[in-house]
Amino acid sequence: MKTIILTILIGLNISTYSQEKKNNFFVFYKGGKEYLKPVKYLLFNPEVDKKTENKSEIYFYIENERFKFSKREHKIDRCNIKYLKKIRLSKAKKLSNEEFEFRVEKLKEDKSLKNKLPVPLTKLHQYFKILIIVKNLKEIIKYEVDWEYSHSYK
Repeated sequence: MKTIILTILIGLNISTYSQEKKNNFFVFYKGGKEYLKPVKYLLFNPEVDKKTENKSEIYFYIENERFKFSKREHKIDRCNIKYLKKIRLSKAKKLSNEEFEFRVEKLKEDKSLKNKLPVPLTKLHQYFKILIIVKNLKEIIKYEVDWEYSHSYK
């Protein structure tokens, strides 16, 4: 009986890991080459940025960009404040340009797209893995989020 339970738990662990791993990649078309999403860290400043919460979601509004944390889909991680020294923070207002340049670079690299129509730009921001950093006195909280759109929230 213990062996069966252990086997089930290991199977659940592997399937959870593979789903997490899938979220770290993107493709330009179904069946195409997978690319690893670069991680972008954004610092939430409560003095200038805005945050709204409901039972299942948190919305972060940073520099006219909106990011959504879903309690069902995303993870929260807590780290020592010293972690900030190990990461490079990005500016939300520069993400769109960085995303465009990254996308163009990857499209040039993908030889299988050479004679095909270019992949259209969409409002979906699927090329970066975004983590919102909320700083406290003793720790930081990292929220994995979806970048929803680019425009003013005023």
